[in-house]
Amino acid sequence: MEINFDGMVGPTHNYAGLSSDNIASQLNINASSNPKLAALQGLQKMKLLHDLGVMQAILPPHPKPDGNNFSASSMWAANAATVTASCDSLDRKVHITPANLISNVHRSFEAKHNYNNFNKIFADKSKFVVHKPIAEYPDEGAANHTRICNNYNEPGINIFTYSKAGRQSFQALEIIAETHRLDPDKTIFVEQNTEVISKGVFHNDVIAVGNKNVFLYHELAYADNLQLNNIYLIKISNNNLTIQEAVQSYLFNSQIVTLPNNDMALIAPMEAKLLPRANKVVANIINGDNPIKSVHYIDCKQSMLNGGGPACLRLRVVLTDAEKQALQGNIIFSNKLYNELVNYVEKYYPETYRTDNIGHIYEDLYKMFGIN
Repeated sequence: MEINFDGMVGPTHNYAGLSSDNIASQLNINASSNPKLAALQGLQKMKLLHDLGVMQAILPPHPKPDGNNFSASSMWAANAATVTASCDSLDRKVHITPANLISNVHRSFEAKHNYNNFNKIFADKSKFVVHKPIAEYPDEGAANHTRICNNYNEPGINIFTYSKAGRQSFQALEIIAETHRLDPDKTIFVEQNTEVISKGVFHNDVIAVGNKNVFLYHELAYADNLQLNNIYLIKISNNNLTIQEAVQSYLFNSQIVTLPNNDMALIAPMEAKLLPRANKVVANIINGDNPIKSVHYIDCKQSMLNGGGPACLRLRVVLTDAEKQALQGNIIFSNKLYNELVNYVEKYYPETYRTDNIGHIYEDLYKMFGIN
């Protein structure tokens, strides 16, 4: 099964404008954030996927930020790590490498917390290997990794995207592929188109997304033509959606999920519905010759104003039943946990950004998630 591990939005959610290459981050430096609303929007997204029959889990927010680092960027779980399914690894274990995120100082603090949390959640060493973050080469996690397969329990193709002028180094991806013991014949490294990085495509998941045998991408996403066989390649032309419109709508930062009836659904930000040309592209996808048959638009505006759409908020982890049973903590989404978290957020989260009297929130949430 594939489980979406969404990051819980923390009480210090704010628009600090700390990422110079993130257009939304820069445009909203002076905007007022609402941590309570941000957390509720994130939980509502998880509830939607849960109700659709998609397996869902939750990563707690990091402990109270170090020093003056009151960024809430750890909510973007797609940057938390790169994960290899056990059926893809030669040692048949799940491998996890927390991203070092050293391209931005405020995000580099996340690496040690992700390493600690993953060691607690994936504690069974007979099934999981949690590697230390890579020391020197910039690594931004699963936002630059896509797994293509026919079925989740079959070996897949792992596609890693690097950028010469961006945040993801080729060297880090090489190390991950080697330490995760991936089959070289089923591992692909592709270069991101340098020209789109300056236009707001700071991660590959801003311009491409895949699920099982479907890969949706913009024609200008890569430096060279993408060569993939026996899958549904959905290439969106620049004539139908420009890079500026792709960044504005975050269409490619949608999630593609497989439903219980084996149809696929697009989980898209509301911005893609409100932008007419993006909405038209979505309609063409749903009516096209591919497994995506429906779309669910969600309101994640509090995250979008910081440059994070639906796909940014989740880390995809493929697990067997036995591996799922080995997970530690109260992290698998349930209606009971959802109601407890919603009630807690409503009661204790601030509606405006603040840094005082919030320390207990982190402690309370870690107790609720059973991660100490």
